[in-house]
Amino acid sequence: MEKYQIMDATSQMQSQIIALFKRIFDQMELPQLKKLNNDEQEKLLNEAFNIVKLRQWAVIKVILTQSDKVVGVAYSYNGVNENKLKELLLERTAPIDLHPDVETKSGEWYLEMLVIDQAYQGQGLGKKLLEDVWQIAQQNKLSLTLNVDHTNIKAKKLYQAQGFIDISSIMIGQHRYVHMQKNKKLRQMFDIL
Repeated sequence: MEKYQIMDATSQMQSQIIALFKRIFDQMELPQLKKLNNDEQEKLLNEAFNIVKLRQWAVIKVILTQSDKVVGVAYSYNGVNENKLKELLLERTAPIDLHPDVETKSGEWYLEMLVIDQAYQGQGLGKKLLEDVWQIAQQNKLSLTLNVDHTNIKAKKLYQAQGFIDISSIMIGQHRYVHMQKNKKLRQMFDIL
């Protein structure tokens, strides 16, 4: 059985991370992004998610194999930083807005993206990344939130099994998402009901 390591992303991992992020953006079907060919999309995403530039506002964790292959990525941040991150992304990608909608708020540690390479799914790697991000949220004394496409039942079940509950519904781009939250006190309250 292969061993995996969770660590902070480095600039050397950039191209592997972008390949995984691209899967998420393909699913979001952002009209502006769909107008670009694959090479143009990759260039745009590389510029937008420059790890060195994002590091002061966000946390990017990866799962590495023993052969240094990135097989999972979690991109998260304190909700108070959402506008700053949006400005930073737009500054490098205008006129294309990769973050068109408000997705979180202050008081939340927001998991913007979590993706596992399809060949490595079903091994508990998503759960391990979630646990790592949950630790970051707790260190910051914040609840952990995320948005999941309402049609992605598999992901929603993973999040529910990890203690997330539905809070609200939100439109991001052309898709409806469920805003979910993990918070010990809130979870205990719902378990009592």
